[in-house]
Amino acid sequence: MAAKLLYRYDLDGRDFYLTGSVAMDHDQVAAILSHETGLNISYQDIEPPAMPNALLEAQLPRAYAELPILILGYFKAGYAERTTDAVKTITGNAPRSFEQYAKDFRSAWVV
Repeated sequence: MAAKLLYRYDLDGRDFYLTGSVAMDHDQVAAILSHETGLNISYQDIEPPAMPNALLEAQLPRAYAELPILILGYFKAGYAERTTDAVKTITGNAPRSFEQYAKDFRSAWVV
């Protein structure tokens, strides 16, 4: 997608909010991954104070350990509830569904 933007001057100066075609919550994503992998995957909400400590114990850098809290805060505030046509505007193609993504990259989920 970035390559398309480099060669398309008609989109210069525009901002894009990239989304899939369907807004999903964490439970829906877990259900799709469970279906595709045959594993029992579920979403468990972790309270913000506990998350960085667990990530630091896993030896992630502090700056990264704090980033998921910021991102999840935006999700909880509803920022992931909308969809846009930005992918189609840029590439000319509809975005891949999460179901298709899970199938295409199944090997990344099954270790």
